[in-house]
Amino acid sequence: MARKKSASGSESSIFGHPSLRWSRTKLVRPSGLKFELYFHPKQKEQGGWVGGFEFDKHLRETSRFECTRSLEDEEVKGWLENPETYPEEYRNKAIFLWKSLRDSGDVRYVAYLVWFSGRVFVRWRWLEGGWCGYDPVLLASSSDV
Repeated sequence: MARKKSASGSESSIFGHPSLRWSRTKLVRPSGLKFELYFHPKQKEQGGWVGGFEFDKHLRETSRFECTRSLEDEEVKGWLENPETYPEEYRNKAIFLWKSLRDSGDVRYVAYLVWFSGRVFVRWRWLEGGWCGYDPVLLASSSDV
């Protein structure tokens, strides 16, 4: 994607924020932290989906859980406070923050981000539900954790 010139003639990033840039397919923050959208292998199948508890077990057994993100991460807080920095590639998906799990009685929920009308919203999904091919988990690259 091309950079745009601002009124002052300086270049801005693709998100209008000078501290964001792209490296291949991963978003790179000034800290060097790279993000990945992770799909369970069953989600990649034609029309595939996976149950939330199975997805949770998979993340833990494959040591990916430690790379998952939460509502407490500075990058996530930044997206909520400054929606124009939210990556374009995330805007047509529900982006799950697996470290933000919440229990309510016998029910467990996981937080996710959705883009709507120029803003980023936090929603919660029941783990008993299913995850389809548009529902990735946000991970930091394992080399960055």
